[in-house]
Amino acid sequence: MTTFEVHLIDKRTGAVERSLPVESWLEAQLIARRADQDKYLTRITEQENK
Repeated sequence: MTTFEVHLIDKRTGAVERSLPVESWLEAQLIARRADQDKYLTRITEQENK
């Protein structure tokens, strides 16, 4: 089963502030869009669960 993680990255420092595990690609995209775009960059990664 595949899950996803949304990483919120501080634009000033480049550090990952928070990683949020989610069940679907759509949910990951919604969270990324809702993030404060002035403060954070977002990255979505795919996680393979066995």
